[in-house]
Amino acid sequence: MILLAAADGVEGLWARQQVLERLRDAELPEGIVPELGPFATPIGEVYRYRLGGAQGDAMKLRAAIISRLEEANLIDDSAERTRLLSFVVVGGGYSGVETAGQMMDMLRSICRYYEIIRPDEVSVTLIHSGEKLLPMLSHTLADYTAAQLEKMGVKILFSSRVKAATACSVSLEDGRRLDAGTVVCTVGNE
Repeated sequence: MILLAAADGVEGLWARQQVLERLRDAELPEGIVPELGPFATPIGEVYRYRLGGAQGDAMKLRAAIISRLEEANLIDDSAERTRLLSFVVVGGGYSGVETAGQMMDMLRSICRYYEIIRPDEVSVTLIHSGEKLLPMLSHTLADYTAAQLEKMGVKILFSSRVKAATACSVSLEDGRRLDAGTVVCTVGNE
């Protein structure tokens, strides 16, 4: 199951920034990962939605990615634009690997349609708690997969666990903090 949290019903850049300011360092309940998008149901000030079915998942994630690109294209502050264009995928199983690869492929192919966004501002980071991706496969296939993702530009963090996620960042158990505009959690899929 993939869970994303969202600031729903927020119109315009200013309103979204206000929500982000309120949520910037708020720790969310376990299992809730922040994302700004229109597909949420309320849980206090933070919202979440449950993606269901492969086609529904893909369409909602696609809409969220395009929303980040549209928002980033309106921002002059390069640091904020880079944060919005930082995508984090948690989980190095089949779902996480496919999601990270498809996200990077989509981002690289559509960046050219946005006037302000440079391809080097876009990043996808895959966080995996294990020492190799796709633990159910051989080391050879896992290493090949990691090499292909890295060749595409996906950054992979091995032996890393997410401690908390906020509307603007992911905190790892080792103390590192990654800025992120969108976080997708693929761990524990049913």
